[in-house]
Amino acid sequence: LLGCYEALDGLTTSDIIVDFTGTLAETVDMQKGRYTDLVEEKYKLFKELYKTFTKGGLICCSIEFPDQEEQEVETDWGLLKGHTYTMTDIRKIRLGERLVEVFSTEKLYMIRLRNPLGRQEWSGPWSEISEEWQQLTAADRKNLGIVMSDDGEFWMSLEDFCRNFHELNVCRNVNNPLFGHKELESVVGCWTVNDDPLMNRSGGCYNNRDTFLQNPQYIFTVPEDEHKRTFHHCIQNNGYFVPAVNPYLIIKCGKEEVRSPVQKNTVHAIFDTQAIFYRRTTDIPIIVQVWNKRKFCDQFLGQVILDADPSDCRELKSLYLRKKGGPTAKVKQGHISFKIISSDDLTEL
Repeated sequence: LLGCYEALDGLTTSDIIVDFTGTLAETVDMQKGRYTDLVEEKYKLFKELYKTFTKGGLICCSIEFPDQEEQEVETDWGLLKGHTYTMTDIRKIRLGERLVEVFSTEKLYMIRLRNPLGRQEWSGPWSEISEEWQQLTAADRKNLGIVMSDDGEFWMSLEDFCRNFHELNVCRNVNNPLFGHKELESVVGCWTVNDDPLMNRSGGCYNNRDTFLQNPQYIFTVPEDEHKRTFHHCIQNNGYFVPAVNPYLIIKCGKEEVRSPVQKNTVHAIFDTQAIFYRRTTDIPIIVQVWNKRKFCDQFLGQVILDADPSDCRELKSLYLRKKGGPTAKVKQGHISFKIISSDDLTEL
């Protein structure tokens, strides 16, 4: 904090909570996760949030704003864009016979949020002025645990939560007896500037997406084997600190695609995956994408786009992974080796 809370001004929510508490943070893009469309993913998210919250983790959420003028602008449902809301409770509630008839469901998946300003609350379903809230007696609310203990608090259903918020910051508390004894180690790093981009250690804040990961880092992987958990050093590769991931491939051609099995905890995956596609024309490229399997939302690691012309070389080749946007998109870290055969003769394949 550099001796002053003012140093937190302008940081992301996850950075601020990490600096305050020392917890581990993860940012979840709600739109990429498609939690409003995919029912299974929505309840999977609820389960993870419930687990994090009950173990003492901190969860915050916010609504994106396209430009600076829209920050703190109120939505149609009373929420503020660009404002951070804190989760103060999360519950899966089983309803009694009378309430099942009222709400036409046996369970409610509910989330309680708080606006630190103590005003500008949610005005949609389950707000204090809503029809749902008025149908519950004071005794019902107490029995179900749907109560508010502070100004600025309000309840939302899981569906409305996923529909209205765009970003989640999930900070997990790792102070758990399963870890056993603690050992303190110090790691020294320095934000040094270097003309060589691969050696430059002054990548700037998270707004500088292309260089941010070049800042000094120390990344942990935590494999879980029953009740045994351990910390490992990160792997360093060509000046970058590269965390082990759970990669898999998606090979696409037009509307068809083939997925490889997920490789666990590695940066040197061997997929040994084959795919055969029929193309009416060579104008349709072959796209090979590499993804990282994660709990909340899988991470795109990079891709290569291939013309796959019948006259192309059929030997093993290796290409750098690139961002989305075509063969000339910016290069990302990592490469992939493959062999591709394109032919007009089906029997040759």
